[in-house]
Amino acid sequence: MSRTTSHLTAELLRADEAPWGEPGSWRPPRADHVVLDAQDGTVALLAYEALGGGRIACERALVAGTALTSGPDQSEDVRYLQGMAARGGLAFARPGSGPCGQLHRAAFAAPGAAVCGPAAVAGAGAFGMLAWTVGPLECAIALAGNPLPFARPPVVGVRLEGAPAPGVGGLDLLAAVLDALGAHARAAVLECHGPGVAALEMDERIAFASHAARAGALAAVFPADDRTRATMRALGREDAWRRFEGGTRGFDHEIVVASDRVTPRALPDVAQVLLGPDAEDDALRRVRAGLEAAGCALARPVEWMPAGRVQRDALRADGTLAAFEALGVRVREPGEGGAPRPESAWLGADLAPFSRALSAAGAVALALGLADAAPAAPLIAEARLERGTPLPADVFVPAVEADAGPEHGARHGRPAPTRGHRVRSRGVAVARAEGVHRSALLPRGPRVEAVRAAGDALAGWLLHEQDAAAAARTRAHGGGILLAGDEVDESASEDATPARALAAAGVHVVLAERIEPAAARQLALHGVLPLTWEHRPHSALVRVGDELEITSTAEALDPGTRVAVRDLTRGLTLPARAALDPPLVAIAREGGLLATCARMNQDSERRGNPT
Repeated sequence: MSRTTSHLTAELLRADEAPWGEPGSWRPPRADHVVLDAQDGTVALLAYEALGGGRIACERALVAGTALTSGPDQSEDVRYLQGMAARGGLAFARPGSGPCGQLHRAAFAAPGAAVCGPAAVAGAGAFGMLAWTVGPLECAIALAGNPLPFARPPVVGVRLEGAPAPGVGGLDLLAAVLDALGAHARAAVLECHGPGVAALEMDERIAFASHAARAGALAAVFPADDRTRATMRALGREDAWRRFEGGTRGFDHEIVVASDRVTPRALPDVAQVLLGPDAEDDALRRVRAGLEAAGCALARPVEWMPAGRVQRDALRADGTLAAFEALGVRVREPGEGGAPRPESAWLGADLAPFSRALSAAGAVALALGLADAAPAAPLIAEARLERGTPLPADVFVPAVEADAGPEHGARHGRPAPTRGHRVRSRGVAVARAEGVHRSALLPRGPRVEAVRAAGDALAGWLLHEQDAAAAARTRAHGGGILLAGDEVDESASEDATPARALAAAGVHVVLAERIEPAAARQLALHGVLPLTWEHRPHSALVRVGDELEITSTAEALDPGTRVAVRDLTRGLTLPARAALDPPLVAIAREGGLLATCARMNQDSERRGNPT
């Protein structure tokens, strides 16, 4: 490889097929694998149907969910997902088998491939894969073989030197890397290399990669080395392993971390320790070994939430489940509900903010009431590791394609097309919200989750708790413009549900004091134009019910261009700017990602080259 394409990320982005370019240059990648979970799988496959459906064009695709089926809405989703999997050639995991990320790594992890899906796929970076955390619309176009709408990310080389000290795991190394990088970590690929990588067990690499994506990085990538091979051998998939180790040139930024000098992170002051539901099997085995070696009562309540029947059966077979119960660890029953206490720390990535995420040593230390993780390290040092659990043969349902096609439930509606932003836009300011994240726009709870795939029903919940008439008012005006403040919920900014609800309601523009880049991205992908006030105090001058006109919409999408927002009701003209990265401009002009892909497919067919 050339000097600028010598690292793993360049190869994963197929840098040999096109000029590498600078960070931010247009370089849409393709996903070899697509992973769908129970949360957004239905939404993604409905969007895929809107693109034409049929057999998938990517190499592999998986549909999996953690929860056991309960209730008519979930049953409808399962039947629809299974029918679409059979029609399209996706692997369908039985409900309750486990989280989609764990199942993908066990069944399909392949060094050198790229995968996209929900945040749970980020751990695939430990296997020499590039994992893109995306929403359901992006999953839909990846299933159809279309490239993902991403610019070329900055790539940071993280050279690990030395073996970590006892008690130091992947999360501690990640904290040191983030501290050293500062703003350089934002939306970047962190590529780990160097002699210190070999000392990291796979579950620690998975923890690093999983939490890197949740802490602001785009992804983390490790080489596929002999330790990766041992893990894939334990999974019964050594034939899918290949050595995948890159060079050390061409990084946009580089740091060196002396792993042997990194100290364990301070443990959070919490009242409870939770294990799972996405904790790795080997990490749970370490916790068992540490608690057994200590031989003393637990100082804090410890609860294990099994990821699914596969994990539960595997840890029952090796005695871990019985050991947990004997040690006083509460084991949740399959399908048991109930929200965890907020003052908890977690072993696992999906439900834990990074500040309360734990390594195996940290979980043992907190459970025993120790001040830090270092004293717990000798207790887990001799833990027997399986390096993964092979999946039983009955995890995936054999595909039986029905002539009638997938079964659509009453709340399964394909997304409606949205209008583009090529000319001036006029509309009524229909509502005001604190922000554009889920907690500002939609109430939480099973009633909203039940209609996540039904755009009209989802739109009916907009601002339900803050402004009960907002949804009806928006419908009465045939859509309109949403006014928003600057309150930000960064933990939910990747969530596509708020953008989907706004698009379904007909909201075509959001005018806000501030919009997080990830939230602005989702708005544009759904055909909703995100604009921010050039001067924040101006947001108070516009009121709900005012008729607004946004002039020269197409030009306003260009980065750095000012757009005039005319309040026709009050006779004001106020400046705003588009909150979009350059690669999203064309998508926003077209009216969203599905409209863009549909047009591309039509253009290709007219040229006689169907996609």
